[in-house]
Amino acid sequence: MTRLWQHMRTLWPRWTLLPPAPIVLWCAYCIVLRGERRWEHIFLPLLIIGLAYGNATSKKLVIGLYPLALVGLAYDAMRFVKNV
Repeated sequence: MTRLWQHMRTLWPRWTLLPPAPIVLWCAYCIVLRGERRWEHIFLPLLIIGLAYGNATSKKLVIGLYPLALVGLAYDAMRFVKNV
């Protein structure tokens, strides 16, 4: 376990657990609290964790796609206010 943590710390030295947190937490909220079990709620956390902690090249991909992922997360959250 310490080798894995060291690998994660070399890729993300300052905020190790922060990069995948918004996507993982949003998907966990939808699955656990809302009871929605859609394929993207299972696939996206696995993808973001795999890419964020894979290697330096996949880290660059995560950094590049991060704004798009946050827009998608905000778009998914708009369903709660669509009738307001």
